[in-house]
Amino acid sequence: MSRIAAGCLLTFILCLGYYITPALVGGPRDQMVSNYVSYYMNNIINFGQASALGATLLIATLVLYWAYNHLVGIDKMKLG
Repeated sequence: MSRIAAGCLLTFILCLGYYITPALVGGPRDQMVSNYVSYYMNNIINFGQASALGATLLIATLVLYWAYNHLVGIDKMKLG
């Protein structure tokens, strides 16, 4: 169970900053939050919307991190 949770958490966190990974995994018709942040920053120049989406993404990551720490424990994670 903890390995599945660690894999899911690692995959989610890695996909936060990458714009090409969600397109490769989900296809061109699926949109991820990071694609919307890029769209609002580069095309529409709406910094408020982009920062709101970025903050939402950060809060979701922190909630998942907290849930993983609460259920499994970060101290039990083995790196390497």
